[in-house]
Amino acid sequence: MHAVGVALGVLGMSCGGKVCAGVGVERILPEVATIVVGQQVTPVFQTGGGCAGSNGITDAEYHTVPARWTTADTGVVSVDSLTGLIFGRKVGDARVSPRAATGIVLTVHVR
Repeated sequence: MHAVGVALGVLGMSCGGKVCAGVGVERILPEVATIVVGQQVTPVFQTGGGCAGSNGITDAEYHTVPARWTTADTGVVSVDSLTGLIFGRKVGDARVSPRAATGIVLTVHVR
């Protein structure tokens, strides 16, 4: 399961031959990362769209987009704002976001 942000759209779109309300989605991969002090990980931010129905979001298509990465937990990790490269500085947990407005975060556990 992935952390996914959803924005309902007003435009109709075709989903498997049906017309439905378009839904904008975004996610971070991985959703959770566990690294050791001195190790690094580079997350990916993706946006896309799909259809919303009684079975949740279907026919979602994602594509990777550039983002400005940030964290308030600079004692635990350092983050390259342009590449997203996260470096474990000390044991603890950190939250890293691709941009302030998304509302979704990557949780990084440094062990």
